Amino acid sequence: MSDNNIRVVFADKEENIWVGTQYGGLNLYNRKMMISSASSTIL
Repeated sequence: MSDNNIRVVFADKEENIWVGTQYGGLNLYNRKMMISSASSTIL
């Protein structure tokens, strides 16, 4: 997890879990991998 201060959690239709944090960016969790990145890197 990129930061401990979670602001939002969202599950999409592919069963991925997206976690947005206050200072650490966006985290993506699925059954195969975890990706942590600053939001500007993903967008």
